[in-house]
Amino acid sequence: MTSKVSLISASFILLGQNPVSDVSTFNTGNPIHAAASTWYDLVVADFFSGPQPWRFAIYTQALSRLVTAPLMDDWQYAFQLPTDPAYKMLVQVYPSSSYMIYEDKIYSNQTSLMIDYVYQPAESTFPSYFQLAVIYKLTANIAMLITQEQTVAERWATNAILQEKKARFIDSKVNPNGILKYGVTYASHFGTVIG
Repeated sequence: MTSKVSLISASFILLGQNPVSDVSTFNTGNPIHAAASTWYDLVVADFFSGPQPWRFAIYTQALSRLVTAPLMDDWQYAFQLPTDPAYKMLVQVYPSSSYMIYEDKIYSNQTSLMIDYVYQPAESTFPSYFQLAVIYKLTANIAMLITQEQTVAERWATNAILQEKKARFIDSKVNPNGILKYGVTYASHFGTVIG
């Protein structure tokens, strides 16, 4: 089962070190283990807060409309954003309409809202392509700390960039773009309007 320890251990092995056996080794005073744990948390958080969301980490949820009047004059309704600590950022609002986020609420003139949002899933649910991207990026970030060799760190930084590109490509295939439908867009490409 994939875990924080197994992903950090994989990075250690790639850098010629012994694997980490369990989480308690992060708090034993070993500065390299503590730094690797901190870097891991930063790397994973960065992957889930970037501008391009991972499709495997998107969740759809209907929002609860609040009964109290909205604080903002321009909006008729207020909805509670997810309170889940794994919630990272909003991706899409349905139906597509104007809205405003203020504090932990979203304001809209729609009577009901659904959202897609990015969350940080448990390591045990990371797809293999994402696990490898995390391992490579973590390895790039701790390489200098462990090996004290700039060329090794640079090589892993290059590998990490390439692996993230591969992972994003695979992730994009999970939910490909929709099929071109008949209508104005179809007609602009193929010359006739059907329907």
